[in-house]
Amino acid sequence: MKYDYIVLGCGPAGYTAAINLKNYDNKILCIEKNKIGGECLNYGCVPSKIFIEMSKKCNFNKKKNSKIIKCISNSMKIRLYSKGIKLIENSEGVIHKKFVKVGKKKYFYRKLIVSTGSLPKETGFKIDNKKIFNNKTIFKIKKMPKSVVFIGCGVISLELCFMFKNFGSEVFILEKKKNITEYLDKDIIMLLKNRMKKKKIYIYNNIKNINIIKNNKKVCISFIFKNFKKKIVSDILIISIGRISNCVKNNIGIKLNDDGFIKVDENFLTNKKNVYAIGDAIGAPFLAYKAENDAIKLSEIINNNIRVKNNVIPNIIFSSPEISWVGKNEQSLKKRNNNTIMKFDLSNNFYAKMKGINFGLLKLIFNKKKILIGAHLFFKNSQEIIFSLYLFINYKMKIFDIKNLYYIHPSIHESIKYLILENEKIR
Repeated sequence: MKYDYIVLGCGPAGYTAAINLKNYDNKILCIEKNKIGGECLNYGCVPSKIFIEMSKKCNFNKKKNSKIIKCISNSMKIRLYSKGIKLIENSEGVIHKKFVKVGKKKYFYRKLIVSTGSLPKETGFKIDNKKIFNNKTIFKIKKMPKSVVFIGCGVISLELCFMFKNFGSEVFILEKKKNITEYLDKDIIMLLKNRMKKKKIYIYNNIKNINIIKNNKKVCISFIFKNFKKKIVSDILIISIGRISNCVKNNIGIKLNDDGFIKVDENFLTNKKNVYAIGDAIGAPFLAYKAENDAIKLSEIINNNIRVKNNVIPNIIFSSPEISWVGKNEQSLKKRNNNTIMKFDLSNNFYAKMKGINFGLLKLIFNKKKILIGAHLFFKNSQEIIFSLYLFINYKMKIFDIKNLYYIHPSIHESIKYLILENEKIR
């Protein structure tokens, strides 16, 4: 069989690429090694948010998680089939020059798109999915543990630690780095630490010599903290220390970068003609919406020769409350005096109070030309307004322009206007 495009991997990147390229009347085949939807739908974004929502109601329902994922999966398949896109699931494709081999069958391509994603980074500790889990397998648990220990303090750990705490679990986080969440703005870090302390989520950073012993009932984690040996006995252990490449088998010599991800140019082209790579397969940031954006950009590049550049990428941690940010943080600024920093307490927004938001921070950073270069939010549902701030930064909007937009009343969005009005003197 011959195809215009063969897409390896049908997660956010591959699925979006297939849909977009089909709009140009191409014949397309998607090959997925596991399940449609990839890491995001089956083991990441979707199940984690389902668990987080259940934790807010203190109602753990394993069947609900499976039901929602199956429903989304079926919808994705229906959309592919309705557009005439062929899907092969639970099959690994091996790349050859001009064709991809699945079992004994050969599928020929004019262009190939590799979107095989990433995997949880492995450690020397065996993942048994009974007492020791990683961030991919944790959603297989059948009941909530009384205690849980995380190794690693990344985004997933921060999201899940609040989720487990809401369910009543005792939560501990172990981190080898001296400073946790260095990528966050310093004010957000301070608020997050205070929030975790208030919730009795215990963090041990700069730890050494981790050792794990487990039996059928418990797992014992020993480590060195501040030159003292400590021991925690827990129901389960979750290892979440980053991600590695999910490299596809190929016989054509596709080059990888130093971290093991596929090396591409600004047009997502690999070192091999007509072979492209997008999404997690090309490295960080590991975000579903970044992967989808790669797919849309690639479609524009191939079909219209248009290169779309986005200067910044918005970020979100679904903690409790949510942390959202885009652009520069305060500690990254070289000259503090040349920039303007504004802060607004969400408790001063009456609509926020009406919604039960009595705690939160909105922080904006402007450069010496009064252009917005950074936004940092820590309050309930902050993800709902980070997109607006992303647009302001991406289009280099100034204080005056932002202040004079129409903000719906009443709304959380109004906080942006209130923040600027309270700092009118800096204009």
